[in-house]
Amino acid sequence: MADRYDTSQLLENQYEPGSNGTVLRNLAGIVDPREMGIAETAELWRLQEALIGEITDDQSFSAKEVCIFHKRWLQSLYPWAGSGLCADDRVVRGDYQEVATCFSGVIPAFDRGTKRPVALSRET
Repeated sequence: MADRYDTSQLLENQYEPGSNGTVLRNLAGIVDPREMGIAETAELWRLQEALIGEITDDQSFSAKEVCIFHKRWLQSLYPWAGSGLCADDRVVRGDYQEVATCFSGVIPAFDRGTKRPVALSRET
Protein backbone atom coordinates (compact mmCIF):
# COMPACT_ATOMS: atom_id res chain seq x y z
CA MET A 1 0.00 0.00 0.00
CA ALA A 2 1.33 3.43 -0.94
CA ASP A 3 2.00 5.98 1.77
CA ARG A 4 -0.80 8.53 1.46
CA TYR A 5 1.51 11.18 2.94
CA ASP A 6 4.32 10.57 0.45
CA THR A 7 5.38 13.90 -1.07
CA SER A 8 8.42 12.69 -3.00
CA GLN A 9 6.69 13.37 -6.33
CA LEU A 10 6.29 17.08 -5.55
CA LEU A 11 8.88 19.45 -7.00
CA GLU A 12 9.10 21.15 -3.61
CA ASN A 13 10.34 17.90 -2.04
CA GLN A 14 13.15 17.04 -4.44
CA TYR A 15 16.81 17.74 -3.86
CA GLU A 16 19.53 18.84 -6.23
CA PRO A 17 21.71 15.91 -7.30
CA GLY A 18 25.12 16.25 -5.68
CA SER A 19 23.83 18.24 -2.70
CA ASN A 20 23.54 15.23 -0.36
CA GLY A 21 19.92 16.18 0.31
CA THR A 22 20.81 19.66 1.57
CA VAL A 23 19.66 21.88 -1.31
CA LEU A 24 16.27 21.76 -3.00
CA ARG A 25 16.25 21.01 -6.72
CA ASN A 26 16.71 24.35 -8.43
CA LEU A 27 16.96 25.97 -11.84
CA ALA A 28 20.52 27.22 -11.23
CA GLY A 29 21.95 23.78 -10.42
CA ILE A 30 23.30 25.04 -7.08
CA VAL A 31 24.43 22.20 -4.77
CA ASP A 32 26.06 24.10 -1.89
CA PRO A 33 23.67 25.27 0.89
CA ARG A 34 25.71 28.39 1.55
CA GLU A 35 25.68 29.34 -2.13
CA MET A 36 21.91 28.79 -2.23
CA GLY A 37 21.48 31.00 0.82
CA ILE A 38 23.42 33.74 -0.93
CA ALA A 39 21.35 33.36 -4.10
CA GLU A 40 18.04 33.43 -2.20
CA THR A 41 19.14 36.49 -0.20
CA ALA A 42 20.21 38.33 -3.37
CA GLU A 43 16.81 37.65 -4.91
CA LEU A 44 15.07 38.85 -1.75
CA TRP A 45 17.01 42.14 -1.84
CA ARG A 46 16.12 42.52 -5.53
CA LEU A 47 12.42 42.02 -4.80
CA GLN A 48 12.48 44.34 -1.80
CA GLU A 49 13.96 47.12 -3.91
CA ALA A 50 11.21 46.64 -6.50
CA LEU A 51 8.43 46.52 -3.91
CA ILE A 52 9.54 49.74 -2.23
CA GLY A 53 8.55 51.54 -5.42
CA GLU A 54 5.31 49.58 -5.89
CA ILE A 55 3.57 49.57 -2.53
CA THR A 56 2.56 52.10 0.08
CA ASP A 57 3.37 51.94 3.77
CA ASP A 58 -0.29 51.39 4.68
CA GLN A 59 -1.02 48.74 2.06
CA SER A 60 -2.47 45.37 3.10
CA PHE A 61 -1.85 42.17 1.17
CA SER A 62 -4.16 39.32 0.22
CA ALA A 63 -3.06 35.69 0.24
CA LYS A 64 -2.84 35.83 -3.54
CA GLU A 65 -0.47 38.80 -3.32
CA VAL A 66 1.73 36.97 -0.80
CA CYS A 67 1.99 34.10 -3.28
CA ILE A 68 2.84 36.54 -6.06
CA PHE A 69 5.61 38.03 -3.90
CA HIS A 70 6.93 34.51 -3.22
CA LYS A 71 6.95 33.76 -6.93
CA ARG A 72 8.68 37.03 -7.78
CA TRP A 73 11.28 36.35 -5.10
CA LEU A 74 12.22 32.78 -5.98
CA GLN A 75 11.08 32.16 -9.57
CA SER A 76 14.61 32.39 -10.95
CA LEU A 77 15.68 29.61 -8.56
CA TYR A 78 12.69 27.27 -8.16
CA PRO A 79 10.03 26.27 -10.72
CA TRP A 80 7.43 25.91 -7.93
CA ALA A 81 7.91 29.41 -6.47
CA GLY A 82 4.61 30.95 -5.44
CA SER A 83 2.56 27.79 -5.73
CA GLY A 84 3.08 25.85 -2.49
CA LEU A 85 2.01 28.56 -0.04
CA CYS A 86 -1.48 28.82 -1.49
CA ALA A 87 -2.23 25.15 -2.09
CA ASP A 88 -4.53 23.59 0.50
CA ASP A 89 -3.73 20.05 -0.59
CA ARG A 90 0.00 20.10 0.18
CA VAL A 91 1.22 17.62 2.76
CA VAL A 92 4.34 18.35 4.76
CA ARG A 93 6.04 15.78 6.97
CA GLY A 94 8.74 15.58 9.58
CA ASP A 95 10.48 18.74 10.74
CA TYR A 96 8.28 20.92 8.55
CA GLN A 97 4.92 19.95 10.06
CA GLU A 98 4.90 23.05 12.27
CA VAL A 99 5.46 25.28 9.25
CA ALA A 100 2.62 23.60 7.36
CA THR A 101 0.30 24.09 10.32
CA CYS A 102 1.32 27.73 10.54
CA PHE A 103 0.66 28.48 6.87
CA SER A 104 -2.60 26.52 6.82
CA GLY A 105 -4.00 29.04 9.32
CA VAL A 106 -2.25 32.21 8.21
CA ILE A 107 -2.78 32.27 4.46
CA PRO A 108 -6.57 31.65 4.57
CA ALA A 109 -6.87 34.29 7.32
CA PHE A 110 -5.51 36.90 4.91
CA ASP A 111 -8.43 36.31 2.60
CA ARG A 112 -10.96 36.49 5.43
CA GLY A 113 -10.08 40.13 5.96
CA THR A 114 -7.89 39.72 9.03
CA LYS A 115 -4.81 41.01 7.26
CA ARG A 116 -2.83 43.85 8.75
CA PRO A 117 -0.94 46.57 6.91
CA VAL A 118 2.66 45.67 6.22
CA ALA A 119 5.27 48.33 5.51
CA LEU A 120 8.55 47.93 3.70
CA SER A 121 11.09 50.62 4.36
CA ARG A 122 14.66 51.28 3.37
CA GLU A 123 17.09 51.97 6.18
CA THR A 124 19.32 54.92 5.50
